[in-house]
Amino acid sequence: MKSPTKRIRVLRHIARYRLTIRPVLDKKLFDGKEGASHNVIQDLLGSNLISQHSLGSFSYYQLTSAAALELGLQTTTLKPTGSKLREYLAILWYCHMMKPSRELLPPEQLRQYFPSTRLQAAHCIEPTKAGRPHCLYRVRLAGPNVSDWSLVKSLRDYIENASDPYSEIRPLLLRRLYGFAVLCHDQSRAQKLKKTVQDKGIVHIKDGTKYRRIAFQFLTVPGPETLGVSIHEHRRNQENK
Repeated sequence: MKSPTKRIRVLRHIARYRLTIRPVLDKKLFDGKEGASHNVIQDLLGSNLISQHSLGSFSYYQLTSAAALELGLQTTTLKPTGSKLREYLAILWYCHMMKPSRELLPPEQLRQYFPSTRLQAAHCIEPTKAGRPHCLYRVRLAGPNVSDWSLVKSLRDYIENASDPYSEIRPLLLRRLYGFAVLCHDQSRAQKLKKTVQDKGIVHIKDGTKYRRIAFQFLTVPGPETLGVSIHEHRRNQENK
């Protein structure tokens, strides 16, 4: 079977993440060469298959209705980013600008893991050591309009439900193959939330007479306001390696 062209791979990537930025395309699809995605992006813009949107000194790209038609996608893929822009950028950065590289699971793949459970939140798959199953992370952005109290409460409630003996998630929780990624825009808040979750005992699940630790990540990702600075810092770090 003929492998998909770079053009199609870029479109499928944008469809999965709802948007993308050049540094991610360069890293994911063009062997990490800075600017290598330029020609394909210009081709897609010229063909009216993607649209360009300014964000400070950088731009992000989304699919057009013509691209959705070409890929056979539902129109929900084309919904304006609006208030979701911050979340989409955070997940994109978490998956492709941090190590290890991860992939956002589309709904149809998530249902393969949990056929009887309706999961609305974003879930990403992270590779583990050779020979071990990959780990799924439920991703939650601690945005500026989300209080620490409400975020911690939602985590606690979710874990209580997932701990039910009949839950499809429980077996993976016990094996640390299902965890939680909390993304913040500043390191101090990430550290504060980590401490709060630990102090409240949310990081453990009861397994008979034992308590097993749940996989948690508290990471810092850029917001729309700091995307440019973060991209420049990432490039400098890559140059210094």
